[in-house]
Amino acid sequence: MSTSDARSAASPDPIDDPNVKEQGWMLVDPGSSVVTADGDEVGTIRELTPHYVQVRAKRNVLSDVEMYIPNDIVEGSQDGQLRLMVTKAALEEMDLTTPPALKQ
Repeated sequence: MSTSDARSAASPDPIDDPNVKEQGWMLVDPGSSVVTADGDEVGTIRELTPHYVQVRAKRNVLSDVEMYIPNDIVEGSQDGQLRLMVTKAALEEMDLTTPPALKQ
């Protein structure tokens, strides 16, 4: 058995592995819009990381807030927008204003 055969036998193809989530949505650019499952705009992408998306969201007319949206609630991207799996109401119930590195 060759090295490549041993490697492919040891690790399944990510496309066939149901435990691997496709990350193609990470190709969207900073500045792209983020929308909820019900179509409400959340804000714009500031940074994409392997674990979260940093988003600048409007708090009100005079101020913005930084949100750190975990990648596991991202559905995908379409037409230059990042779409979430949750509604606006569900998103507002989550504490997403603390960077993940600072959460205990």
